[in-house]
Amino acid sequence: MPHYRLRTRIATLLLCAFLLESAVTVIMIALMHIFDPPVLEPFRVPTALRRAAPVWGLAWPGVMHIYHVILGLILANLLVNVVALARISASKWKAACQISAASGTLVAGTVWVYFLVAFFVHRPLTRLDHQSAAIFASYGLVLLMVNILTFLVTYDFTWRGLAARLQRFRRLEAREF
Repeated sequence: MPHYRLRTRIATLLLCAFLLESAVTVIMIALMHIFDPPVLEPFRVPTALRRAAPVWGLAWPGVMHIYHVILGLILANLLVNVVALARISASKWKAACQISAASGTLVAGTVWVYFLVAFFVHRPLTRLDHQSAAIFASYGLVLLMVNILTFLVTYDFTWRGLAARLQRFRRLEAREF
């Protein structure tokens, strides 16, 4: 039982991390819509993407659509993980948390790599570009780490868990034939 208690405590810490990440995301989105552009300029993702779009050879409206899709995926990931971690004892929420954490890892990893690459692209970078890239690469890295930890906590890597999954797979395989 100590293993179960440790896993529950870690899940509670991850729930707090997702709540904090959700609050930061919503507050930053709200602040960007409340204040005009000179204020909080390094925190404006669309401005950073607009400056970087020509370097990647992308059109601005397309980049903005991609930004909105990724932002929606991040918010959906945060919402599902918060609800699923709060109800982690139910198997359907545990499965939802695993799927959400796996997909969130892909999205957060993409965000992290995109803004990390901004440091290495051969183009004149302004101080504002460096600040924006550092802020959003850090955001992506934190989100990536929390999603990976969530997946590891919800996925049973014990020998008993692996054996149970193998038995279920064999039963499903036997039913098909």
